Amino acid sequence: MTSWIEVVFRHPLMQSFTYTTSQHVSIGMRVVAPFGSREQEGIVVSVTGDIPKDVSYEIKDIIRVIDTDALFESDYLSFARYVADYNYCSLGEAIFAMIPSAKQEKEYDFVSANSPEQMEHHRLNEGQIAASERIKEQNGWYYLFGNTGSGKTMVYLHAMERAIKQGQQVIYLLPEIALLHSIEELLRARFGDAKVATMHSGLKPTVRMQQWRRILDNQIDIVLGVRSAIFAPLKKLGLIIIDEEHDPSYKSGSTPRYHARQVAMYRTRPGTGNTLIMGSATPSLEAYYAMVQGQIHRVNLAGFAGGGSRPLFHVIDMREENNSNIFSKELIKEIWKTKRLGQQSAIFINRRGYGRFYICKNCGYEAFCPHCSVSLTYHQTDNQLLCHYCGYTQARIRNCPSCGSSRGEFKSFGIELVEEEARRIFPELSIVRIDSDVARVHASIKRALSAFQRGEIDILIGTQMIAKGFNFPHLRLVAIALADIGLALPDFRAMERLFTFIQQVAGRTGRYRDDGLILAQTYNPEQMALRYSLQNDTEGFLQHELQLRQEIGFPPFSRMMRLVFRGSNEERVMELAQKAFEYWESVLLEDASCFSAEILGPSEAVLSKMAGKFRWQILFLTENYREFSSLFRQKLITMPRSMGVYCEVDHDPLTLL
Repeated sequence: MTSWIEVVFRHPLMQSFTYTTSQHVSIGMRVVAPFGSREQEGIVVSVTGDIPKDVSYEIKDIIRVIDTDALFESDYLSFARYVADYNYCSLGEAIFAMIPSAKQEKEYDFVSANSPEQMEHHRLNEGQIAASERIKEQNGWYYLFGNTGSGKTMVYLHAMERAIKQGQQVIYLLPEIALLHSIEELLRARFGDAKVATMHSGLKPTVRMQQWRRILDNQIDIVLGVRSAIFAPLKKLGLIIIDEEHDPSYKSGSTPRYHARQVAMYRTRPGTGNTLIMGSATPSLEAYYAMVQGQIHRVNLAGFAGGGSRPLFHVIDMREENNSNIFSKELIKEIWKTKRLGQQSAIFINRRGYGRFYICKNCGYEAFCPHCSVSLTYHQTDNQLLCHYCGYTQARIRNCPSCGSSRGEFKSFGIELVEEEARRIFPELSIVRIDSDVARVHASIKRALSAFQRGEIDILIGTQMIAKGFNFPHLRLVAIALADIGLALPDFRAMERLFTFIQQVAGRTGRYRDDGLILAQTYNPEQMALRYSLQNDTEGFLQHELQLRQEIGFPPFSRMMRLVFRGSNEERVMELAQKAFEYWESVLLEDASCFSAEILGPSEAVLSKMAGKFRWQILFLTENYREFSSLFRQKLITMPRSMGVYCEVDHDPLTLL
């Protein structure tokens, strides 16, 4: 018997395609079908026995069916349509991002971040009991707001136990693959191997598909994973946990550009009867504002579950240093002192320091755009400073506009420079550098990190990937090589990111000891991230940043949309960005009476060339996102196009690199 089926592909095509088949096929099965001059893998989204009408092309037979059983049920299709619609991509792009990939991935090594044995036998303290009781009160969205080391994981575990006893299933998200291993051990010990599935790209495709099938067959109670695990097809979902909610890795960098938090809120929206628990010592400003507005229930968690105390925080003014060394005299002294005490030091650098930025070594002045309150980036080829939001340009600074000094520099700062200087100053000490994802690195690096955890290495030099999740029992001294580097990013979130980085770094020491020390080197000791870190005042910083965002009308007081144009021909990319800007200007002018939206650009992207492609961008800001997104979706279809230039849509972008 012949069936007519609708198939979608992993392409930015906002339609399905009709085929015929006499094979057994159902919604959610993958098929191979002729598509243009090639054979393509697609997925079935509709099956009918009726001949379709109004098809303007020759209907062909599919070549073969890949699956014997569907990868999802028809209800899951409406979920996929939501993901596609919300993220301005095709249904095919959304589905193929949600289901297990057949693409071969590298296998990952893991480094244990916590001690499951310690956590397993740890009883809840009063604060954890109070937090658990609060979350039990009703279904909804909750935020566990507590400093690093306050014991959030145990509160998550108790919420999971409750959900499973009620016959519900759980999704538990972590920001990094490297952090999964220890939590997986803990969950398997507590709930049983058979009831826990781990979902991430580090698994072999066959293993990922086996896990997916077990979830479909209702054999799993808990799905543990990173961002994409939010799509697990659990039929009795009752609880979602997002640990370290602030982490930018929860936002996808490729189509569909979804945020796991947004998808989680959709899956636990009012009426579903489901609960979402997010947690962090440093909530994202969007989540904090939702707490202030009462949209998310705030649950405080104080103290240190491991018995430690807040480490001493000290700011080092690098303007007072008489040489250009990246290690201050105080930092050198404290590293030697730490070694004499038989303890360890860690030096962190915020790796998000792209580009070159101007800083005055005399007064700490930094160059910011007068219109957008974001850092200006120095472009050596044009010998000028550029704002990557509005396109504002300024001639190269010769003398500091603030103090007139000629001690200003255009600095770039890398972890290799820090390591080189450390080995020169401390030749007798053992040093290891970690500057790429732990999960991907060579086994020797894994051994080095484990050795540091055991106290066998004197100095660890690392980026923010080891600033979260890892416990180092012998770590006394934590140093931030240059606490200004995050501010060099042309990004309105730069101060928020820097504060988060400092607080997460600070959380690496003081968990199990009371003599922890944090040293932050800076040319601008008055900057807000350091001022509030010095006082350990996360609440104060978030309130201050909210006020600043409100004044400039940036998120969370508005929503942002970003269009990025990229192609191998720079002139075509620039021309299309300009035409698109003029197009959207006229569209917004026509609908100005309905809602307000501001358009910025077109401007060169911060990373103006990636993988041989030139990049330009346009930004939109609006307080009426629902109305704007409806109009945007409608008008995007007729936006000017150009051969060889691709346009990517990113709503609520977390970075403008």
